[in-house]
Amino acid sequence: MHAIILAAGYGTRLRHVIGNKPKALVKIGEKTILDYLVKNIENTDIKNTTIVTNNKFYQQFMDWKEQYRGSLKINIVNNNTNTNEERLGGIKDLHLGITSSNIEEDILILSSDNILNFSLNEFIKYFKTHNQITNGSVIIPNKEEIKKMGVIQIDELKRIISFEEKPENPRSNLGSIGCYIFPKNKLNLIKEYLDKNHNPEGPGFLIQHLHNKYPIHCFITNTAWFDIGTAETLKQAQEAFKDEI
Repeated sequence: MHAIILAAGYGTRLRHVIGNKPKALVKIGEKTILDYLVKNIENTDIKNTTIVTNNKFYQQFMDWKEQYRGSLKINIVNNNTNTNEERLGGIKDLHLGITSSNIEEDILILSSDNILNFSLNEFIKYFKTHNQITNGSVIIPNKEEIKKMGVIQIDELKRIISFEEKPENPRSNLGSIGCYIFPKNKLNLIKEYLDKNHNPEGPGFLIQHLHNKYPIHCFITNTAWFDIGTAETLKQAQEAFKDEI
């Protein structure tokens, strides 16, 4: 399995707080968000990780890689965009990561602005029980909060039967957390999706498109999870991890 971290966003909503820095390299406690993600990956059997970023932040990621002393072989991919208006979208970035690293194995897809407080080993173990596309999710009791997420409905086998991005009227309290696994025999679906000019913005739209055609399973975690998208959630994460070393 090969991990792909999508890190090509421009952090426009947080620019007044973090300045000229990608969200992935913002410190939460004594570590960056990327450090937490990479450490979680290191605790699995994954050996190779691709990080897709943009031209504006490429050198900052290369500087991070230069000081990295962990066990992963890391490839930093530049999507050659310089502004938020030029961005490719998460699904195009994902396809770029696959082709640039010549990936022909199962892929774990992670968003670079998420801190996952669960073991990716558990996620991978769940995937291996069925070897189908798998979407990570968490139960969100707050109805206003879940309106900001991809909202999932599942059947008795935990297969997705409905997926809506940021719905005004959520039909469940199960939210997608930007964490996916695609088996190698389904990687072609990503290019097929893009070739038909569907919305390239984020992997959630890919799940929304595919769930009626292919079985997509839902891994559910009850542990804390932070999506660092606003100054408020950044502050919450920093408070929760203030004692982390």
